[in-house]
Amino acid sequence: MLAFARPLAMNPPALSQHSEVNVSGQWVCVSNFGNQPVPMPDGDIVLASSPLPNPAQLPGATTVWLTRCDA
Repeated sequence: MLAFARPLAMNPPALSQHSEVNVSGQWVCVSNFGNQPVPMPDGDIVLASSPLPNPAQLPGATTVWLTRCDA
């Protein structure tokens, strides 16, 4: 069982190859399950599971953890 001290929101875009988990607007985990790159969400990259040759795109089969402050 997972327990979070802050609200957790999962935002899977419809018919998409990636998903986003957002915790209180402070950090985000985005996974690209497909083979093609997708646009990188806004935020400061903390960790990536694979090299990021283009910081504007999230490569396929890659997960990134970002920090951001949503208004």
